[in-house]
Amino acid sequence: MNTDIVLNLIYIFMCLFSLLGSLIIVSVALIFVVHIINEVNRNKTWNINRKMYKVKLNNNSRSGDMLMKSEIIKIKYFSGKIEKLTYIDGKSDWIDLRAAEDVTLQQGEFKLIPLGVGMELPKGYEAHVVPRSSTFKNFGIIQTNHQGVIDSSYCGDNDQWFMPVYALRDTQIHINDRICQFRIMENQPKIVFDEVAHLEHEDRDGHGSTGKQ
Repeated sequence: MNTDIVLNLIYIFMCLFSLLGSLIIVSVALIFVVHIINEVNRNKTWNINRKMYKVKLNNNSRSGDMLMKSEIIKIKYFSGKIEKLTYIDGKSDWIDLRAAEDVTLQQGEFKLIPLGVGMELPKGYEAHVVPRSSTFKNFGIIQTNHQGVIDSSYCGDNDQWFMPVYALRDTQIHINDRICQFRIMENQPKIVFDEVAHLEHEDRDGHGSTGKQ
């Protein structure tokens, strides 16, 4: 009789241990499933947030975008008679520059026209100065260097900007007339020249080789 009781107890304990083991396995499996579900939901939420953020960025105004990319330029005015420079957001990246004095030119005459400003450009930038589209029509002048390049080292207290012009007809330019425009550009990266005996590509056969049309 005692032996039967012992065997029954052993059987009961074995059943309990088996049940406990099954519960542990089920619990671990449930934890794993819940973890996977949480990861999936988190990824979906992250993807949705990322898409919403991209849409938000795409829908932002240009001014908001430019605010994040803005650079500070220290500027000195050499004349109190010209209007202060302004950046018109959304219209053009180019900023108009004005004549800082009255100028009278005869046909064939050259002059450096003062622009009434000096600037300390951001590190790693240079300024490109070109005529406005209406400069020749309005004043009959051309910029003799085609495009002026002002590097960041031209930033002393007396380093005023000028526009070198050549008059193709008799003309007058007045103080505050907009005669050219500028923008800043990042300096090119450091260049290393690799000298070779031959270049590997097909020749273009000189200037104008692609034809007129």
